Amino acid sequence: SQILRRISNHSAGQWVCEVDGQIVGVMYTQLLAGVNVLLHESNSFATQEDLHRSTGYSALQLLGVAVLPDFAHLQIGAGLRDFVLQLAHSDGAIESVVAMTRCSSSTDGADEVEYDKRAMKGGDPTLQFHMSGGARVVQVVRQYRPEDTLNLGNAVLIQYDFNKTNRTTPDVTG
Repeated sequence: SQILRRISNHSAGQWVCEVDGQIVGVMYTQLLAGVNVLLHESNSFATQEDLHRSTGYSALQLLGVAVLPDFAHLQIGAGLRDFVLQLAHSDGAIESVVAMTRCSSSTDGADEVEYDKRAMKGGDPTLQFHMSGGARVVQVVRQYRPEDTLNLGNAVLIQYDFNKTNRTTPDVTG
């Protein structure tokens, strides 16, 4: 039902990668009135898709990227991310691309101070994925994912800077 809702809300923002007729990767996105709507205290992971706007938007939110494990070596996730960033950059209304992500590696025994330090330094594979595409960690958002005990209920707001050259793309200008 969540995927159907994403398709009906913003079909132009849902992407798949196919290999030999098999879907092996997906990228889900939505349009937002602005980055700050994510930080309103009434918003959470469970309600974030209520924030989609088909008009009057200025931000693109990456909702999720997933790749079948057998195809991870092909860097499909990075390819989908870079493709979506290029599309967003060409849309004059989109001023920023953001995600409310989380750490994917273990935070066993970490308190909030340790978690914050690790997240703000980008010390996690999921955060590194975004940073390798030009994103920066903005802040830890408390209780955005209250059921996510691995992340102490937190999310990490990241933002892509359109002024930076994508670090995964070689500079061919000279």
